[in-house]
Amino acid sequence: MSTSHERWDVVGIGANSVDFVNLLPGYPQPFGSFAKMQIRDRRVLCGGQMATAMSTCASLGLKSKYVGVSGTDENGRRIRQELARRDVDVSDLIIRDAENQFAVILVDETTGERIVLWDRDERLRLRDRELPTEAIAAARAVHVDDVDDEAALRAARLGRAAGAFVTSDIDRVTTKTTELATVVTHAILAQHVPAQLTGIDDTARWRSPATSFIGRPPFTSTPSTRPAPVTSFAAASFTAFFKDSRSIKCCAWRTPPPR
Repeated sequence: MSTSHERWDVVGIGANSVDFVNLLPGYPQPFGSFAKMQIRDRRVLCGGQMATAMSTCASLGLKSKYVGVSGTDENGRRIRQELARRDVDVSDLIIRDAENQFAVILVDETTGERIVLWDRDERLRLRDRELPTEAIAAARAVHVDDVDDEAALRAARLGRAAGAFVTSDIDRVTTKTTELATVVTHAILAQHVPAQLTGIDDTARWRSPATSFIGRPPFTSTPSTRPAPVTSFAAASFTAFFKDSRSIKCCAWRTPPPR
């Protein structure tokens, strides 16, 4: 566990995954020539939205902590080793006797469009009582996803109570989505989420304070079908926030570990 006196630039609470990425010559179709294709390239990459965001934050010079659950299998060991190698603190990462979350990702090399097939053992759920409350209270920024929503809600509230900059990575609509978007200070949403929540399929309108479903700006969205490369959107925003209180948008493929 982390010590209570440590101060963090960013603490991320959420998912990790080992991704089996397959580059294809086209987008898979049920019939025709694209129903059966040779794989052009295969890679095994560590990912998951939160593990990726914290790795990117660390690569940008932020003191970063990842909070989540990993398995006891080879994929779980790979995730823990890769996070540590990238200078992400994993002292509050929980290990459970289960297979780690993984995904098979099919990427169309001509467009960058992708299909993600994933699986996650229920035993990997992060419980809200398992959160490192002192570390969250000592963070300048707290970033949560919507995978384990009860833990995300509590972490966001702890961060706000401590005066932190609290952001989200919301990728789906559930019964907790509006509540989570309301609790954070800056809601970052997948591109399809605002329209599903508001019924307004117009980017300019749902960005407007007058129609903001959370009752206040700011919130923004990220493309949901573009580059399988997991975005470092939140990490870039954190870095800009620390430097001059401005938010910027940046997408990046998995960043290289420090040399």
